[in-house]
Amino acid sequence: MGMNIRDCLTDLWKRGYFSSYRSVKEIRATLLEKYGLTHSNISASLNRCREFLRRDEKGWIQKKRFDPSERTNSLAENHFSVLGIHPKIERASKKLFSDGYYAEAIFAAYKTVDKMVQAKSGCIYMSGKNLMFKVFNKDNPILALNDGISISDKDEQEGFMHIFAGASQGIRNPKAHDNVIQKSAEVTLQYLGLASLLCRMVDGSKKVRDHPR
Repeated sequence: MGMNIRDCLTDLWKRGYFSSYRSVKEIRATLLEKYGLTHSNISASLNRCREFLRRDEKGWIQKKRFDPSERTNSLAENHFSVLGIHPKIERASKKLFSDGYYAEAIFAAYKTVDKMVQAKSGCIYMSGKNLMFKVFNKDNPILALNDGISISDKDEQEGFMHIFAGASQGIRNPKAHDNVIQKSAEVTLQYLGLASLLCRMVDGSKKVRDHPR
């Protein structure tokens, strides 16, 4: 997922780039070189980062050094508690997130979703998108998300089948097989929020048939 200009400026601050004075021209060149990012109004974006940057006649410099434990621990405590992140996602991912291992936290969360679906459905020898297509099939589900009577019921069942499968293919698999770098704590929390929702859906589902062995 691409980084916006605030993400890039925050990343530079975290890396100590603003420990010495930087001119707007220098910052613009750095954004282009490191992130391939161009922006017509760098000054406005810098002004929106004044919680950790300041400007005087010499240029832009940090107000304070980045403390990774302070930022991630605060985010973890606030987000996990306020939004009620599913306990299994919290156990799998909170420590990784707090330590700054964002990609690993995301992978652990979606691996947890996969394991929950396997355990409740009995499809222990399947995984990933094939598991989700099998278990949440709208016409012959193993785990039903609703009564399956109305068109809306079937739409919900099919829609979440694709969400579960898409999360396995588009989120979990790349984090497992590729050298993925995830730098944004906020984006990571959004991934974990979706994983939490999927766990809640599994919790609320009803097993309506057995998986043939």
